[in-house]
Amino acid sequence: MGYSLRAGDLVLPLTVQEFMQNFDHAPVTIKQKVIERYGRDGGTITGDRRLASRKLRFTVAVRGLDDQNYDENAAALYAIASRPDLYLQNDTLGYRLALSVNTITPKSEAYRRAEMWTLDAVCPDAAWETVAEQEIIDEYDEYTDGFIWENNAEKTVNNTDPLDAWPVFELTATSSNSEFAIVNVTTGAVIRVGESQFTEGVKITLDSRTGTAQLEAAGEDPVDISQKIADFTGFFALQPGENVLRFESIFGAVFARVTYRLRRPF
Repeated sequence: MGYSLRAGDLVLPLTVQEFMQNFDHAPVTIKQKVIERYGRDGGTITGDRRLASRKLRFTVAVRGLDDQNYDENAAALYAIASRPDLYLQNDTLGYRLALSVNTITPKSEAYRRAEMWTLDAVCPDAAWETVAEQEIIDEYDEYTDGFIWENNAEKTVNNTDPLDAWPVFELTATSSNSEFAIVNVTTGAVIRVGESQFTEGVKITLDSRTGTAQLEAAGEDPVDISQKIADFTGFFALQPGENVLRFESIFGAVFARVTYRLRRPF
């Protein structure tokens, strides 16, 4: 089973004898411990959606041919461990686990160019998610990066993993569309948005992973429109199994791209 630490383009393999020049590592140690639980109701964010936090500890031997080389290697380790977008990735199965490193502790050995570093971390979401995004496609549609979502058209999504998945809806208006809704027919959840600036070519992104709603016109920075989500509606999950999603708007179709990541317990 191959594992690596990843943050953007930075990659630190953990399950080979040498993963960078003059780096070694001890076996990966994962200590599971429930810290706290958070929840989320049908529409309002009530925390950060943690199921249960887990503690992880990594022990890495940092070595250097000389003091300068050691400093370079230590800086490389610190750079990846301090990134906010840090993941422990299972390279074999294609799943990743979000990490937050709390402390980075070097322990001096016989000489400074060989130290054992301990990284104490927690995984805030306590769930593995697929590295590759799953995407809803329309086999009869000519587009490869999305599909035309007509009024009252339904799309079936099969969440094959045991945890809820959090969809991201990227909708681009094909004409002025000042009000629309997306309904999870299976669960009854709905998100309804009223936005007069949603005109032809303008994109709205509804991200249930982060609980954010943004409007983006060509050449302009995204604008928060979370206040335009109707009362008693909000972001929803895709429950395990089949979910039927329906787009509703009297103003017609939008061009849609819908993505999500499968999730399983840590």
